[in-house]
Amino acid sequence: MKHSYKKISIKHNKFEVGFFLSLLTLASIVIEIYFIEYMITHGLENKILRIGLSGLKFGFPILYLPITGIVVVLLSSWIFIIEKSYTKKIRESLKTKKSIYFLEIFNAVTCLLLVLCIFLFLPNILGSNWALKNLFLASKNFIFLDVLIVNFYNIFFSFINISAIWKYVILQILACFALVILALSLGVINKSK
Repeated sequence: MKHSYKKISIKHNKFEVGFFLSLLTLASIVIEIYFIEYMITHGLENKILRIGLSGLKFGFPILYLPITGIVVVLLSSWIFIIEKSYTKKIRESLKTKKSIYFLEIFNAVTCLLLVLCIFLFLPNILGSNWALKNLFLASKNFIFLDVLIVNFYNIFFSFINISAIWKYVILQILACFALVILALSLGVINKSK
């Protein structure tokens, strides 16, 4: 017997959405500021843009300009995921679906922030002692991984040795691409449920 589904649009609570929107914005700004400060301590030069208006001079660090782009990509990815999960095929009660919807919003926030952190700090994660130790232990156990790991780290260490500004730009772009890919994949998964 085939079950018939009824499509229903779940109305969102404005407080929940506003709370998660502000949480996502603040968390991404804090992560970006931490990343910028970390890169400054590792050789990235912090230049200040000076703007003069009517005799008043304002200064703004240039490195903080990409934060707005990252926040826009992060928020648009989150909104895409949320809009894809508005319309659901349901059989259960609407109250159960609303509680699951709250968890899906929270899941989208945590997944996006996790991907942002992983891709911004990827060289630090892969270059850490515990990652190197575990990969080289795995290469001893699996001989076919030995050549792959050595070749990967030859390329990886050449990436680590590039100038700090290029590393900063490349990691920001990789983080944006990863956020968009994650949003598209989560949106497709939520649409198919």
